[in-house]
Amino acid sequence: MEKFTREDLAVFFASCFLNVAKAIGLTEDPFKSQIELMDDIDDNNRIVGGCLRDFLKAYRKWYDYSYDEEGNSKKDYDKEIYVKYMNARDEKRERLKKSLN
Repeated sequence: MEKFTREDLAVFFASCFLNVAKAIGLTEDPFKSQIELMDDIDDNNRIVGGCLRDFLKAYRKWYDYSYDEEGNSKKDYDKEIYVKYMNARDEKRERLKKSLN
C-alpha cells in the first residue's frame, strides 16, 4: 500500500473545502485559507458547514487510527475499531454529499 502522509491529508482537506464551496455556489478563491472558506460556507449554509466539519473530523479519526507518523498503514490495529472509524467516515461523507443536493 502506498503512503498517505499528513501532507496528503492536508491536501485532501483543502480540496474538500474548495469543492464544497464551489458546490454551494461560492466564488472559488484559491487565496482564501481553510478558516475563511469554512466561515463563507457557514454563512451560506450552516447545515452544509456542519456536515463538512463532521466529515473532516470522522476522516481525521480514521486516518489517525489507520496510519503512522510517516504515512504508513498501521499493521497492529483492532479490525473492529478500524471498521467503526471507516464506517463513520463513509457515513459522514454520504451525509455531506446529500447536504449539497
